[in-house]
Amino acid sequence: MVTTYHAMARGAVASAALAAFSAAPALAQNENTPVELDPVVVEEVGPGETPAGPVEGWRAPTADGPTRTRTPLWQIPQSVQVLPRQLIEEQDAQSVADVLRNVPGVVVSRDDEIFLSPPILRGFEARNFYDGQPAFGFTNSADPLSTIQVERVEVIKGPSGALFGGGVGAPLGGIINVIRKRPDPDGFFGSVEADGGSFGNRGIGADVNAPLVEGGRVRFRMQAEYRREDGFIDDLESEQVNLFPAVEADITEDTTASLLGFYGERDFIEYPGLPAAAVTYSGFDEEQFPGALNPPESHAETYSLQAFIEHEMNQSWRIHGSFQYVSDSFEENDSFADSAFFDLDTSDTLFPVITGQLTNDVEQFNGNLWTTADFTTGIAKHRLLIGVEADRTDYEATTTFLPTFGVIDLLNPVRPAFTPLPATLAPGTTADILSRSASIYAQDQITLWEDLHLTASLRYTRLKTEDRSDSGAGTVKNVHKEATPRVGIAYDVTQEVTIFAGYGEGFEQPLFVTPVAGESPVPETSKQIEAGVKFDLDAGLSGSLAVFQIERQNVPVNVSISGQPRAQRQSGEQRARGVEAEVLWQPMPEVSLLANFTYQQAEVTEDTELPVGDRLVRVPQSFGRLAAQYRFLEGEAKGLSLGAGLTASSGAEATLPNSFETDGFSLVDARVGYELGPAKLSVSVENLFDEEYFVPYGFFNNTVAPGQPRTFLATLRVKF
Repeated sequence: MVTTYHAMARGAVASAALAAFSAAPALAQNENTPVELDPVVVEEVGPGETPAGPVEGWRAPTADGPTRTRTPLWQIPQSVQVLPRQLIEEQDAQSVADVLRNVPGVVVSRDDEIFLSPPILRGFEARNFYDGQPAFGFTNSADPLSTIQVERVEVIKGPSGALFGGGVGAPLGGIINVIRKRPDPDGFFGSVEADGGSFGNRGIGADVNAPLVEGGRVRFRMQAEYRREDGFIDDLESEQVNLFPAVEADITEDTTASLLGFYGERDFIEYPGLPAAAVTYSGFDEEQFPGALNPPESHAETYSLQAFIEHEMNQSWRIHGSFQYVSDSFEENDSFADSAFFDLDTSDTLFPVITGQLTNDVEQFNGNLWTTADFTTGIAKHRLLIGVEADRTDYEATTTFLPTFGVIDLLNPVRPAFTPLPATLAPGTTADILSRSASIYAQDQITLWEDLHLTASLRYTRLKTEDRSDSGAGTVKNVHKEATPRVGIAYDVTQEVTIFAGYGEGFEQPLFVTPVAGESPVPETSKQIEAGVKFDLDAGLSGSLAVFQIERQNVPVNVSISGQPRAQRQSGEQRARGVEAEVLWQPMPEVSLLANFTYQQAEVTEDTELPVGDRLVRVPQSFGRLAAQYRFLEGEAKGLSLGAGLTASSGAEATLPNSFETDGFSLVDARVGYELGPAKLSVSVENLFDEEYFVPYGFFNNTVAPGQPRTFLATLRVKF
């Protein structure tokens, strides 16, 4: 265990010293007589898992993502949670959002809003990364909404601009780093699975691993999945296909290369959410579709190719490279009831029905090359990292809206016919932006006296954007140069308890912005300070407690200006601060118990357009989760497993300026599974007591969505 690191290291040194001391008298008695000593074996400390490999239970003691090096979590002066594969399977998590509910500080995105609203981490939007590389996109459409390919999920909290960038800058609120399964050299194996449940939810998938040459020096792995769901909202349906091929090769004993592909396609009816005021109506049907009849499907399609190389030059120096190409296209067709968007007059429960379309095309090239070195200077042990990154992202988007001049009465819904956008209609908003960035970064992880761990990182980025949108002004070029540091300290108070403190920054250039005439967008910036304690006790109890504050500047906010609908001005400053706690108890292999809690205040702190003190949209003040799993490993019930969870949240604001707050809720989930040989059957239920509730919805600023009602899912997985 990680907690025994110092004991093992010191024990090995003591054993070696004792052996040498014991041998000294014999050597002194007869210098010519050879003395055979018992061998002293110093085993590698810490766990042996890899960033893509399995761990036991729900706890992964190390992570690669936060520092780009294999580092125990307790040495990292930043809040990090790692969710391994076993937790994903034992909770029947079908999407990354299902996994993230186990992390304090994360407000998950619903599967039907993920394209427009990324997860929120400590009050602000998080960025998605895949195997340490950025998944660019205003719409998040590169998210495969799948877990069949996921080995683990790393959640890095707060600005992380010292080591990560790409696209339009560096993460402002944090990183969701999804780590894929990698090919395994140890033979042919795999699994097939099928599931089905409430609201037409069904899917099939497979995971196959195979060595391509004898000994597994070249190996292949593929995950494939098909899913379809009708949903509990009227007329909603979705269909998706995902393919995840991967090839890995040991080129030499010291060099490994990997190639990971992804193809994903999804067709779905876009759900626009409900006007916030509608949930106050007596007798309101929250499962109705608040738009026109027969809206067309939306379509998302993504191709990506990632290449990785690792080369060990010697015992100290290593070279790492990662390269990525992504092509992402998204056509969203909308039909929704909303008076606020066009500031149209309504009466009582009548709302105008609006037609909209968003197209989004992204092509991204990203490359990272870095080297690491382990060395000692005096009493200090160093792990030095130096790297460079280049990114080119071509982003094109159009947004068009048109009132259909039909209305819908949400208490007596008679939906008008869908009105397609005229082919001759000019787009309301266009974006054609080329972003190019070049960065150099460095990091030194220093350990003093075995107990004091210092981390210092710095990144310098030159970001150039060319706005080629058809605005009559020609191409507008902007160049921004930013230095984003991160510093932190962790001190082992005992072998089981570590205290830490850290500071980090991030920046991003806002893209999908219609600035006020005469103003040019400038990068948003963020700064985080945090401090806390991490513990890993011998009783199988581990966790952390942290206090934090993130400040975000130059936030775009909507303003009302004649002749410029939906114009924005970067007048905002916002702040999120609070406390987080997470605990994992695994006293024996049969039991895993997880608990987390977050209390935070996310609010406007300075603004010329918004009221100071207003709370940020979608961010509850308090929320948390309890989850437990019991596995029968012996006896007549061997193979049986039981799981349960409780998720609770206070209400959250649905509008900014604040005008409507949803109520709090608490949800219970449960699961039973049985494993017999290679087959495993499980049945899970979400929202066991069928609680009715609403949450803010990311479609627009003033919408809400009903929570998922009681939902059953049965899953059969067979390994071979």
